[in-house]
This record gives sequence, C-alpha cells and structure tokens, in this order.
Amino acid sequence: MSKEEKVDIVAHLSTMELKRQEAIFELTTTEEQYLTDLTNLRRVYASTMRKLGAITIEEERMIFCNLAVLEEIHSGQSVKSCQGTCK
Repeated sequence: MSKEEKVDIVAHLSTMELKRQEAIFELTTTEEQYLTDLTNLRRVYASTMRKLGAITIEEERMIFCNLAVLEEIHSGQSVKSCQGTCK
C-alpha cells in the first residue's frame, strides 16, 4: 500500500476510530518493546553475569526466577492474535 493510500484511509476515519487505532498501535509497539527488553535482560545481563562468575546458577534462578515465564507469555499467541485482530 502506498503512502498516499494510507493517508487517504486515515483521512476517512472518524476521530474515535483514529484514537482507537492509535491506542492499538501504542499497545502493540509497547508490548513488542517489552518482549525485546525481557529477551535482552536474559541474553545479555543474566547470562553474562553467570558466565563471568558474578552470580551462581542458584542466584540466577532466584533473581531471574520468572523471566522465562514472562518471555513465554509475552511472545505467545495472545500478543500475535491481538495484532491480527486489531488491524
């Protein structure tokens, strides 16, 4: 879709629908950024601390105990289905 076609579509949206679309966009982009942050936290921070010997595996499990669960929840079908439904 060209930029002109997108502008034309937006021009025909009601104020309420435009606000709805903006809220959906903000929600999905914030969720994507949160997932990126969680992934980076695990890959860069937690793993590096363990590899450098700054924390033990037990300490890593205690400090980052729910990190994998959060990643799974936020990368799951709930986010993907919202993105598909909300467009």
